[in-house]
This record gives sequence, structure tokens and C-alpha cells, in this order.
Amino acid sequence: MKRRIKGNNDFNSGDAYRGNVTGGAGDGSSTGGSMYSGSDGSDSNADVQIKKIIMYVIALLVFLGVTNPTLIPFLPTKWKNRIELAWKSLFGDVGEISHIFKFNWLVVFKLIAMIFMVVIVTKIVSFVLEHLRVRNGKTKSIISMLRSAIGYISTIIAVLWGLTILGVNISTIFAGVGVMALVIGFGAEALISDVVTGIFLVFENQFSIGDIIEIGDFRGEVIQIGIRTTHVRDIANNVKIINNSEIRNVLNRSSAYSVVAIDVPIAYEERLVKVEALFSELLPAIGERHPEMFITAPKYLGVQELADSAVLLRVIAEVRDADIYNAPRVMNREIKLALDEAGIEIPFQQIVIHKAE
Repeated sequence: MKRRIKGNNDFNSGDAYRGNVTGGAGDGSSTGGSMYSGSDGSDSNADVQIKKIIMYVIALLVFLGVTNPTLIPFLPTKWKNRIELAWKSLFGDVGEISHIFKFNWLVVFKLIAMIFMVVIVTKIVSFVLEHLRVRNGKTKSIISMLRSAIGYISTIIAVLWGLTILGVNISTIFAGVGVMALVIGFGAEALISDVVTGIFLVFENQFSIGDIIEIGDFRGEVIQIGIRTTHVRDIANNVKIINNSEIRNVLNRSSAYSVVAIDVPIAYEERLVKVEALFSELLPAIGERHPEMFITAPKYLGVQELADSAVLLRVIAEVRDADIYNAPRVMNREIKLALDEAGIEIPFQQIVIHKAE
């Protein structure tokens, strides 16, 4: 059985030391070749939203027509009276609704125009925020949170505006906010906690969009920070949606550069000085050939261990966290090729079998 260059070659290998280096902070973004990539399916989501809006509009028109048959111009008066009598038998005097809401075609037109205007303005603002070209991770996080908040804000505005169009006195609603706030506070405690935590996550810069984080046993890239939830995508393109209030003990891998390490075994018969001279030329060359992967050129630390059948030489390199698996593979390959060319033996375990006489 051969013994090969040791390193962090396996996907889940824990052999490589990955620590934060105090020499410099990372930019918090993933490289173009990052393994954390995937499609969002925004087109299919847009189709679903349009279908939902159409269903809501149809449901609203049906409700208005049933509760106020006078809005249906082609319906005979006889049928209008029957519908009103049916509603009276089920829910009492339907005519009392008119004291609260104004229902006529002008009101319906105003409601449709209001909904159309709110949707258009919301789409425009979302489009502008989505196409802003920013590189800073914190700015991306703030924009992501604003896009998430726009949906809630536009909904509240539409509801209040719609009530005003229907003739409801909103001032009486705000007069009872004190009591309602207490009721909602108990019922929406988790929601409020999510929103507050999300705001602190962004403004305290705990992590940003593009950062690679670990939450519990889940590791991935932050792709969205919303006002209630945060989306994290792992290397297999699985997206985990986490409520902001449940985010605790986060390990941000992108807050600083990571360090990977490999141990290169050489035979005891080889001259150590010769190998070290080779490393002094080879390691800087590796950094120059792969500048997109290595923050600084790989560095030779020295003899790590005098093992049973080999001398282990420790080599480290500073990389972005997205490259902690690829970088050891590249170093292993480059070093193996250089050792073969120089005729330096990499020892491997051998089994000697003696044939009995």
C-alpha cells in the first residue's frame, strides 16, 4: 500500500488547518470559480406571482359581485333581489355594509388603479435595487434587506390606501393602535424578533452576502439576507432558509483569509537540503501560476515530523475560504511533479512476503 502526499484532498477532510490570519481581511466575496453557485429560478417565481395576483383579483371581483349585486350591470333586478335576500338570511342585512364600505364602479376602478400603481412602483424600486452594481458585501446585504422589506411596506400601504378608498375612517384604526399593538406584540413575537435580529446582523456586519459561514453543522455561502430570513447555499446547491432569530454562534469563514496545510513525505535517504532548495524555487512559482487561488505564495515551514518511514515537511498557504479544498490539491500535484522531475523519492509502505520452503 502506497503512502501519498498527505493533505486536505477529501471533500470533508479535516486534516488541513483552516484558521483566520491576522495579516489581512478578506473582501467577503466568492471567486468566479466558486463551487457555491446555482440558479435562482426567478422566471418561474415571477410566473407564480402573476398567477397569484390574477387569482386574488378574480376572488375580489367575485366577492364584490356577490355581496353587492348592484355592481353587476347585466344581472336582472329579480336576481339581484334574490341574492340580497340570501345574504340577509345568512349574515343579516347586507345593506348595512354600505354604511362601512362604499361599493360602486368608481370605487372598484380606484381600487384597481391603486393596486396597479403600488405593484408598478414596487417592481420599479425592486428592479433598481436588483441592478445596482455594488461590490461591498455589507452594501449588498443592506440592498437585499431593503428588497425584502419593500414587499411588506407596499402591502401595508396598499391595505391602508384601499381602506381609505372604501370610505373607512383610518384615524379610528390608528386610535386603537395602542391596544392592537399589545395584542400583536404577543402574537407576533417571533416575527418581531426575526426583523430586529436581521437588522442587527447587517449593521453589525456579522456577515454579508457572498460570505461563507457555518451555522451548526451547515456550511455554505450567504445568497440572501431578508428582513425575516437568511438564505445559505451549500456546495451541493442546497439552500437552507433560516429565521434570523435562530441564527446563533455563526462562524464567518470569509471575515479573514484561511490557511491550508499539507505534509509532504520524503525518504530518509534523500538530502533534506536538496529538497529545501527545490521548495525555495517551486513554492513561489506555484503562487505565480495560480494567483486567483493563493493570496500569498505557499510557504515552507520546516520538518513537521520524523515519521516511521518518511520525513514529513509542512507547507502552508493563505487562500480564500472558497478554495480550501482546491488549494491543497493544486499544491499536491505541483509538488509531486517537481519531486518526480528532480528524482526525489516519495516513500510508500511495502509488504514483504517470504515464501516458506
